[in-house]
Amino acid sequence: MEGKMKKLVLVVIMLLCSVAVSNATTLDGTLVQGYYFFPSLSTQIQDLGTIVAGSGTPFINVGTPGVNLYVTDTQIIADYSQTTPTSSGTSWNGPANGDSSVSFNGFELVDTGANITSVTIDPSTNMSGLVASDISFTPNDIFVNWAGLPFDANTSVVLDVNGGTDPVPEPGTVILLGLGMAGLAVYSKHRKNSKA
Repeated sequence: MEGKMKKLVLVVIMLLCSVAVSNATTLDGTLVQGYYFFPSLSTQIQDLGTIVAGSGTPFINVGTPGVNLYVTDTQIIADYSQTTPTSSGTSWNGPANGDSSVSFNGFELVDTGANITSVTIDPSTNMSGLVASDISFTPNDIFVNWAGLPFDANTSVVLDVNGGTDPVPEPGTVILLGLGMAGLAVYSKHRKNSKA
């Protein structure tokens, strides 16, 4: 009987060691601070305030003409549907439309609780000319520079944000841990009884 208990304990320990963990979402529930810069990254023209990521509350009227920025757990979404472009073919000021004095026309989002490992342009983005080099990031900051790029009320910019916080055990881990502890208790009690 003692040999079977040792095998059971070994199986439980192996299961506990092989349990998968999942990464918590990157931004959900964290505080995100926003800033808008123009005509360079050293000139902040708008403090966008602070929102809770994943709350559904956007940064409102970002830049001019007033884009709404939503921050979900894994995406940043620039919603142009509330903008009123002055003409068809409106662009953000920048070198692409002849304004060479503009080196940065865009925003920064700061999330000190994040550990951002990548930011990519989602395929649903339809802003003409937006490329990966227009986006930069650190573990806690994301910068988007759309200087000179065209937009209208149908423009959509969606960025996929990847990363995570410390690994979080899946619910199965807790169950396996409980089973392992119960197995050890039974084994310990059995050893005491067999020695008596």
